[in-house]
Amino acid sequence: MDQIGEGEVMVERLPESRSGPAPAASTDFDPTRLRAFLRTAAPELSGPMRVERVGGGQSNPTYFLTLGRDEVVLRKRPNGELPRSAHDVIREHRIIAALAASAVPVPRALLGCSDGSVIGTPFYLMERLHGRIFHDARLPDVAPAERRAYYLEHARCLATLHRVDPGDVSLADLARPGNFIARQVDRWARAWDRHDRRAEAESVGFWLRERLPADQRRVLVHGDFNFTNVVFDPIAPRIVGVLDWELAAIGDPLLDLGHVWSALWATSPEEYGGLLGSDLAGSGLPDADEYIAAYFGAVGWHQAQDPIGLPVFYRVLALLRNAGIFIGIAERAAAGTAAAAGAAGQAKTAEVYLDRAVRLARDHI
Repeated sequence: MDQIGEGEVMVERLPESRSGPAPAASTDFDPTRLRAFLRTAAPELSGPMRVERVGGGQSNPTYFLTLGRDEVVLRKRPNGELPRSAHDVIREHRIIAALAASAVPVPRALLGCSDGSVIGTPFYLMERLHGRIFHDARLPDVAPAERRAYYLEHARCLATLHRVDPGDVSLADLARPGNFIARQVDRWARAWDRHDRRAEAESVGFWLRERLPADQRRVLVHGDFNFTNVVFDPIAPRIVGVLDWELAAIGDPLLDLGHVWSALWATSPEEYGGLLGSDLAGSGLPDADEYIAAYFGAVGWHQAQDPIGLPVFYRVLALLRNAGIFIGIAERAAAGTAAAAGAAGQAKTAEVYLDRAVRLARDHI
């Protein structure tokens, strides 16, 4: 481990052999300015400060800070020119703080700073949770007989989030007027406007617009409820914290469920760490239908006369949405504002998702 330090601040660079995504090599801010700010803004965080950058994320740079006996996480807006509403870490901080009053497990929010002069961009601090974060959906570090329990807990936790009344946690104002799903369709179809596959993306958008659901529930949705964004207890299949609320919104809960399906059962381990092509039964892993049934069994608002399942509409939308997210990552990499190394390679993943969206829509004309 390399250490670079002077006085009360030390930046650590961890070796790339560490399990999970390799951390980035250095900070993108001046740690000494942060330490000086915290002496006044958070005097309870005392002692020398050690900084460790966390790798793997494509959006908001994230760091572990150790100050004396306290361990916290810093998430900041990326440096560089960005759309005004993008990467709103202060909004993310607000959501985590609000959910502390709910049954949704979240880290304790500690401090939010919208003043970009401190470390260059707005940032917030939250408690650091120790546990297990799985970067491989096949859960190779879990005994096969125990893997299903982790998936069912994941489904139940998503249902717990969707049972929260946004008004009860002072988040109702996050709702925007108009049709949430229609906005999603337009946004992710337009994500390909600068690319040579624009016509295909627009054809999927047209298919979706022709089939917009008449009834849409409005709950707090996470937007990226993957295994990489939840922390499990170190030894038990119990989620102790849900992370990365950047994409959270008031919208249709089936958007979240569709995203989980697309990330896990509609992508292979080689493409983006999913389960497509895996021997699920032989590996002790549930199929998508079992996960979806567990979700509906826990969410509470499903009507007995309704079929339990994820409509094709939401599957196509989830695939188009992921295609748009990944092409956006590739664009940010080209502009130099993506937070993780190798982001440019995500253009290939974007095309995989777009291919599957096009095919699924054509199969259901």
